[in-house]
Amino acid sequence: MNNKLKNVPFFLPKIKDTALFNLDTDVKGVLLEAHYAQWRSNIIPAIKEKGVFFILDPATHMLMFKSARGKVNYKKLPYAIEPDFEKFYSDSSYRNNEFLIPCLKYQIEKDPDIIIAPYLFSDNPWDTIFSINLTMIAESKKYLYDLNIVKPLFAMITFNPHVLEKPTVVNYIVDRYIDESMDYLNGYFILIDNLDCKKSDCSQLIGLAKLVNQLSDNKYVFLKQIGGFGEILCAVGLTGFISGLNTGETFSLKYLETNVEYFKKHNRVYIPELFTYINEEDARKINYKCNCSFCNGTFKTSSDSQNNHYLNCKIRITNDLSKLDRTGKINYMISKLEEAEEFSAVYRRKVIGFNPTYLRNWKQILELSKNWNFTSQDAIELETLLEDLERE
Repeated sequence: MNNKLKNVPFFLPKIKDTALFNLDTDVKGVLLEAHYAQWRSNIIPAIKEKGVFFILDPATHMLMFKSARGKVNYKKLPYAIEPDFEKFYSDSSYRNNEFLIPCLKYQIEKDPDIIIAPYLFSDNPWDTIFSINLTMIAESKKYLYDLNIVKPLFAMITFNPHVLEKPTVVNYIVDRYIDESMDYLNGYFILIDNLDCKKSDCSQLIGLAKLVNQLSDNKYVFLKQIGGFGEILCAVGLTGFISGLNTGETFSLKYLETNVEYFKKHNRVYIPELFTYINEEDARKINYKCNCSFCNGTFKTSSDSQNNHYLNCKIRITNDLSKLDRTGKINYMISKLEEAEEFSAVYRRKVIGFNPTYLRNWKQILELSKNWNFTSQDAIELETLLEDLERE
C-alpha cells in the first residue's frame, strides 16, 4: 500500500464499470462499491490488471435502508441480511456471524489493497450506531489478526454536517478515533450526508477542515463523494478525495431511502478555474477554452471528453500539491482561489446568477489553517463534553 500511496495527495474516481480505463488519463487508484462488483464481473480483474490502488467499499451502510438493500445486485452480497437491529446492537455473535465476518471474508476474497471495517451510517457521535461502529472496528481487527491477514485496516466515519458546527464535537470524534486502542488503524474514510461545500455554512466547512487536519496527523484520510473542496482539504492533510465523474460528488441518504435513481448526468461542464461545474451554454457564452493537458486550449463537450477533462484537471492539481510541503500546499491553493475570484468576476459580467461566495469562504479557511494547533483550551472543552456525555 505504501508504494501505491506515494506522492500524495491524489484524486480517486468512484467507478461502477470499466469505462474509466478507456480514457486518456493515468489515475493512481479507484474506489468501487461492492454491489457494482456483483453487477459487473469483469470490473475487478480490470482494476487488478491496471495495478492501481484498489479500494473496495463494502457499502454496508445501505443495509439500513429497505429500498437500498433490496436492489438486485446488493442482495447478492453475502452480508446483505434482513437485519434485526435490536439484536444487531446487543448480540455480538449475531452481528459477527451474520454480518461482520461475511463482509470481511468478501473483501479478503476480492483482494483490495485495504480492508474497510463494516459500518452503518451514524448520524452523530451520540447515537448507538456510533458506538457500534467503533466496536466493529475492534471486532474486525481481531478477526483479521486471528486469520493472520495483514492488509491495512481502515474505518469509515459518518455523520450529519451539523455535527461539524461545534468544535467540541469535532474534537470528540477525533478523540474517539485516535484513542490508543485504535493504533492498529491505518486510516479513515469520511462520508457526510448531504454536504454541499459551495452552499454550506462556513462553520461546517471549518469543522470538516479541522477534522481532516487532526485525523491526518499520522494516518491516511480519504473524503468520499466531495467536490472542489476536496482539493482545498488536500492542503490541510487530506490523503485523497473521491467522487464520480461528472456526477456523484455529494452523498445523500435520501437516495437510499427511496427507489429514485441518482447520480444522473447533467448538461454541464467542469470549470477548474471555478472548482465547479457550470451549464454548458454558459460556458459557450464566455467562449470558454480549457488548457488542461487533454483539452489543450479547446472546449470539448462529449461525455468521454468531459470525463477525460475532469480527470486531467483533478490529477494536475494533486500532482502539483504532491511536490509541496504543508505551507506550500496552503499557499498554492490560496493562489488558485485568488485566480478563481478573478475568473469569476469576468464570468459574472456575462452570466447572471453565479454566486462566488464559496471561493472567499474557502480561502478564509486556508488562511485560518496556517495557525491551527490543538490547544490546551481545546482539551478543556473536550473534557467538559466527555463529562456531559457520561452524565447523559
